[in-house]
Amino acid sequence: MALLPHAMFQAQLSEGRLVRPFDTEVTTGRYWITRLSNKEPTTAVAAFEAWICKAAL
Repeated sequence: MALLPHAMFQAQLSEGRLVRPFDTEVTTGRYWITRLSNKEPTTAVAAFEAWICKAAL
């Protein structure tokens, strides 16, 4: 799963190789991390979140 500008993958979307399940758009220069709110993240997910947030700064 990825949350990226759809223009980057327009060909794959048009060909049906990727599916855009929501109309949500990503604004350039912003990052989003999503996960289930009713479940504690695994150690791996927590480590990834920490790493990606640190790398983005």
